[in-house]
Amino acid sequence: MDQIKTLNKKMISSIDKRYQLNLTDGKMGLCIYFYHLSRWESNSEYKQVAEELLKDIIDNLSHKSDISVEAGLAGIAIGISHLVKEKFVEVDI
Repeated sequence: MDQIKTLNKKMISSIDKRYQLNLTDGKMGLCIYFYHLSRWESNSEYKQVAEELLKDIIDNLSHKSDISVEAGLAGIAIGISHLVKEKFVEVDI
């Protein structure tokens, strides 16, 4: 279990502005991961990380021109839809 906590801390520390918004290998995927992790472990720190990631994603959507699922807007939309469905966030879709 300590190895998983160490890995999570390393993932958090590696997130920066250059990290892509992507669902499959970027901030959207990490956002979903940390929202679920915050619920599984009842850890508000992970929820805060997820909220910050989501805010950054939303703030930078206008810079995204790719529409693919893997690396573009479609994947981000799927990710946000998942967060709403799982009741991590409340929005009017």
